[in-house]
Amino acid sequence: MRLGLLVLGLAFIPTLAAASQATRFEKLQAVLDHLGVNDTRAYGEELRRFDGSQTRQGFETILKYMDPGKHLQHYLHWDDSRVVLYQDRDVRLNPDYSIELNPAGPPTD
Repeated sequence: MRLGLLVLGLAFIPTLAAASQATRFEKLQAVLDHLGVNDTRAYGEELRRFDGSQTRQGFETILKYMDPGKHLQHYLHWDDSRVVLYQDRDVRLNPDYSIELNPAGPPTD
């Protein structure tokens, strides 16, 4: 019985961590709104010029040098077709913008 409760409790830890992260993000947004710090610019249009300019391999190579401590990666998700940057850390529930990747060919310099 105790083992079952322990397993059940361990199963909820990732859910609780995600809820905690979302709550921290919501609190941060509320503080920024209260202070009048609200960046409503749409970066997506400014970044469109980079769509398709890099492959996944090229992006991952650049990321190694740009983020050696792997801090930025808490806000990213990528696959062979695109990179998505999120506003919230780890739980990645609030996407900010995405950049399309070139699915084939050599990495771009």
